[in-house]
Amino acid sequence: MRILLIAPNHRRIVIPSYMKAIQEGVGNLPPLGLMSLAGYIRKHSDYHIRIIDALLEDLTPEGLRAIMEEEKPDVVGIHAITLALLDVLDTSRIVRMSNPGVKIVMGGPHTSIFPEESLGYSEFDYVVLGEGEKPFFDLLKYLETGDKSLLPIDGVMGGEEELNRLASPYIHDDLDTLPPPARDLTQYDRYSTVVSRHPPTTTIMGSRGCPYKCTFCYTAGGKRFRPRSVDNIIKEIQECIELGIREFFFFDETFFIDKDRVIEFCRRIIDEDLHFYWDVRGRVDLVNPEMLRWMKKAGCQRIQYGVESGNARVLKILKKGFTPDMAGKAIGWTREAGISTYADFMIGNPGETMEEIMETIEFARKISPDYVHYSITTPYPKTELYRQALERGIIEKDYWSEFAKNPTEDFRIRYWEENFSAEQLEKLIDKAYRSFYLRPGYLLKSLKKLGSLGELKRKAKAGLSLLKIRHAKEDDGRE
Repeated sequence: MRILLIAPNHRRIVIPSYMKAIQEGVGNLPPLGLMSLAGYIRKHSDYHIRIIDALLEDLTPEGLRAIMEEEKPDVVGIHAITLALLDVLDTSRIVRMSNPGVKIVMGGPHTSIFPEESLGYSEFDYVVLGEGEKPFFDLLKYLETGDKSLLPIDGVMGGEEELNRLASPYIHDDLDTLPPPARDLTQYDRYSTVVSRHPPTTTIMGSRGCPYKCTFCYTAGGKRFRPRSVDNIIKEIQECIELGIREFFFFDETFFIDKDRVIEFCRRIIDEDLHFYWDVRGRVDLVNPEMLRWMKKAGCQRIQYGVESGNARVLKILKKGFTPDMAGKAIGWTREAGISTYADFMIGNPGETMEEIMETIEFARKISPDYVHYSITTPYPKTELYRQALERGIIEKDYWSEFAKNPTEDFRIRYWEENFSAEQLEKLIDKAYRSFYLRPGYLLKSLKKLGSLGELKRKAKAGLSLLKIRHAKEDDGRE
């Protein structure tokens, strides 16, 4: 069988206007989900597999048609996120027109959030829910053999009578049984981001699942924390180093849940004399100075913390489970260890006042991470925050479900507009970014830390994007 896996281009992605301005020049990371599918398929079969990252290549419809003519695939898998649903459907229609007989499968976070809506798209023959490696491969075996004894397939819904049911998202129990992602099927040497210091950069996962209860978050990997063994992770990293990859961004929901495991991982890197650089995402209440020292010794260069607010009351409403003081200590400890810090903040939270927003902006300046990312609090589907928005009338109807059923270009994402209008919140985002990044002291400090001319160019491009934020609403059709 010939399998084509596609990460669609984002020509019609629906994101807020302020995010469009910020995202200019941020770079690209590899499609980890599709690489994981390909790795699993390759381990268990001799199927021909090709990955197309249409976003990286800025692939046009004509370019996709040419690939379809060249590959003549039997099955096409398309990765779907809800924000890019229009692009996902455009991609599927081009695939169908190019080859009416091809089987088209949708997977990715969108299908787990909207399973019934996904099954309703005529453009797709099958839908995979949850972690798709095994379900997608089992579907391929069924499509190849037609063996009805293979049905039903866990995590798959589709056109056959036996599959036309509401499946549950598939979750892998033992992640060590999964082979490494097939990075060699991508242009792995072209990936980097605005904060990359040693490109090419790749993504990796040392665990799946997150047990925490933040109201604004949907965790595709479920609530149960499932770690890979240190041996398994080290082996994957060694294979990447052989490809010439030296920078890794761990996509774990939070890296620090098992502190002993983190230190064991660092010890192994040192003992194996491996030289690479890595970034992680973590919670401020799970770090300590000892662990951070080990991480620095082992090459960790950056930690991304979800701080969200500088106000204790707001953090409690968001169910973050920590205080601003704990966040300040974590940033300080990380800085003392010699590791760069990246802090996420949100403004416009439930019940939040102007004074509390300004407190967060000032808190970010006070704790002074190396990077900040501000976002406007947005109730996304299948989150507690979205349920609250519907119950309280902050959002009048289930508009995400309507979009999932019938996506249109005039769709506009709704913020949590309880105390502030969308226009007011976007102006506050402008103020927050300028307040942090345009400080003379920050600019001087950043210039001193630049590691290369390439890094300077990437950051300069992103900095120019920040200066465009005040004009972003014009692109949103509001003026």
